[in-house]
Amino acid sequence: MPLAERETALVETLQQHARTGEPLVQTSPDTLNYKIRKGWDPAHPLFHVSLKALVRESRTGGSDPRHHWVEPGGRWEPILSLLEQTLAQVGVAPLWGRHAAVIDRADGDGQVPWTLPLFTAGVKALIGIVRTACMIAISALSGMRHSELVELPKDCHSSPTKSGPAGSATASRAS
Repeated sequence: MPLAERETALVETLQQHARTGEPLVQTSPDTLNYKIRKGWDPAHPLFHVSLKALVRESRTGGSDPRHHWVEPGGRWEPILSLLEQTLAQVGVAPLWGRHAAVIDRADGDGQVPWTLPLFTAGVKALIGIVRTACMIAISALSGMRHSELVELPKDCHSSPTKSGPAGSATASRAS
């Protein structure tokens, strides 16, 4: 993609963030160390912005954004002021869980999102926790051993079907 088209796509993406108030994607903590090793100054205004996510979102492709691209004379100099303005307006947040469903608090004192925004590592950890909780529940309720649980095929669940009086649901094995 020619540089002028990339610039236009990045500008449109930044303008969309400004219009919607959607935060820019925050760089994950493990990537911050990588940025420092590559010469980023932690005081740089764009240090916490995931430029890679911005490139991905704008569908401009190409190589990963480099630190020198956002310096004076760099590839992104024409959009640098818009990028900094957008950052000041919408901020940054991890990508996952930004629009989490609202649930009642356990103490009954209002409602809160079921999760705070998460980085990818947090999502992967959450998946592992839920998988483990499911295995414990299935094992406790069925008496199955761990070796039996891990041998279950993906399609072994039961789906509700309508049958019986007044359309009551009964379980049948999915095929």
